[in-house]
Amino acid sequence: MAIGKHVLPRDAPRDARWSDDEPTSEWFAEEPTRDDPHTPVEQRFVLDIRDHPDDPAMRMVYADWLEQRDAHRKAEFVRAQLEPADERTAEQWFAIRQAAARLSPEWRAVVSRVPIDRCSVDFKFQCPKRWESLTSTDAPDVRFCGTCRRNVYFCTDLDQVRRLGRRGECVAFCASLNRESALEEYDGPIEMMMGEVA
Repeated sequence: MAIGKHVLPRDAPRDARWSDDEPTSEWFAEEPTRDDPHTPVEQRFVLDIRDHPDDPAMRMVYADWLEQRDAHRKAEFVRAQLEPADERTAEQWFAIRQAAARLSPEWRAVVSRVPIDRCSVDFKFQCPKRWESLTSTDAPDVRFCGTCRRNVYFCTDLDQVRRLGRRGECVAFCASLNRESALEEYDGPIEMMMGEVA
């Protein structure tokens, strides 16, 4: 079935490396391409989303493909990402957090659509401030912002948030994290001054 430039293969075998619970860091190790016939079908979908992050049709086709292969958590996560982060309902955020619980951080980093936080650069023009609009790098959890000329790091846990906060890095929080809590962790504890007033 074809939708625009996207083709949904009918009889594509499910590759065990792409199951919901498997780690995916090996996906990005060999510089795969969509045109290589040896690249697994799901990996082609993920590469297409990475390279065309604002294409909702690609995301819908991928979610349908996942659903057909009983990868329900991934399909739900992809569908929930169709709404921009600032327009998601509480139910959508809950569904995203539930689906993300057992999905690999590398995969979430590629398919996520979240805002950028704690960018310390003052902009003359508006910064894209969107993870999906930044330039991909060799690491799935790092993207490059051509506007501020800095790397932006995709955070999937609070330890990572604290570490990057101490370094003052630009970050994007996985939808599985509560954004307010992540921002508090990034900023660190507030130091209280104790003593007598002079």
